[in-house]
Amino acid sequence: MLRLLRMIGLGFLLAAGVTALVGPPGAGWWGVPIGLILVILTSVLLSIARTTGGLAAAPPELVQAALAAGRTGTARIDALRQTGTRINDQPVCVLELTVQPRHGAAFRTRLQDIVPLTDMPAHQPGIRRPVALLLEGEPDLQFVDGQVPPAAVQDVPPASEAIPLRLPQPGPLRADGTRMRPLISTSRRGRPLRALAFTLVMLLTAGLLLLPQRAAVEQTLAALPEGRLHLDLRSPDGIDAALRAVQEGAGHDRVMDVVIMEDLIVVDAPVAAGEVNTDEWTYRRGHLERTGPTLIQPDVAQEQFAAGDVAWETLWPAARQAAAEQGLEDPGDVSFSVSRDLAEDGEWTGPVLVRFSVGDEYTETFYVMEADGTGLRAA
Repeated sequence: MLRLLRMIGLGFLLAAGVTALVGPPGAGWWGVPIGLILVILTSVLLSIARTTGGLAAAPPELVQAALAAGRTGTARIDALRQTGTRINDQPVCVLELTVQPRHGAAFRTRLQDIVPLTDMPAHQPGIRRPVALLLEGEPDLQFVDGQVPPAAVQDVPPASEAIPLRLPQPGPLRADGTRMRPLISTSRRGRPLRALAFTLVMLLTAGLLLLPQRAAVEQTLAALPEGRLHLDLRSPDGIDAALRAVQEGAGHDRVMDVVIMEDLIVVDAPVAAGEVNTDEWTYRRGHLERTGPTLIQPDVAQEQFAAGDVAWETLWPAARQAAAEQGLEDPGDVSFSVSRDLAEDGEWTGPVLVRFSVGDEYTETFYVMEADGTGLRAA
């Protein structure tokens, strides 16, 4: 479970990183503290678990059942070494043992346990101590000093003899003799499956967290073949995505003014079709935001026009044509403004025009063209 939580934390960090890379400025950072807390906390707990994993005392019922069945033996301590870990100021030690069961062949094993400093003399190499063999045919054991007669302590063959090493299986024992096992095997054989499961958990977590940014991710994937990290919003695809998002947000397709830049589109749209009150919408990296009422409100509703009345696909080719006329290789960071022109009565109710400028650090030329992409001319 701790490993799964750690992978969930990594999923938070992965989603935060992707969102910061492809999403709008400031997006996704909320996932960083959550991910870091999960990763750091679970890593610490896993480290503690690895250190104390073999320290759980056997259930008393299991020990008593072993004694009643006569599954006892004698363990000689062959080596004692401290792990460097202390619990309640008492050292955690690894004991290397040679065990002679009351019935059966001797075997060697290892036991990790907390050895209080006051008990160090009873754990020195060469000391023989009675043990209960908790499971039939398994090397799991528990010291049972004082629970068997002294005469039951047997001789133990030397460790130098060819005595097999037997280690307990992973997982603490329950009172009924069964083991608590992880959902996925922690053995070497289970590593590929474990790695696959943990990776899927991380990717699933990241995927769920990235759902609100799916438009930004899709746009980045579309822009990568062009060597870009983000979609150029001046392209037909970028303009279409922004206007569709505004139409869904506003509930209609009427607009007052549209400003199109490489990484930002600003749309002034009425609160409702035919109304004068107008809000400002901004679209950046797949994210639409309603920023509130426009600074300058229109005078009449006739300033509105339908977004579908503009041939948006002609904007970028027109900018390239204008740049060629100026002897430039490309339009550079050109931006477009689309709105109505002045009418004869002085109101902004004339034809819908597209305005932009191209130039270099020395000169700049302003251009105008009709909404249908015709009539490109220098202003």
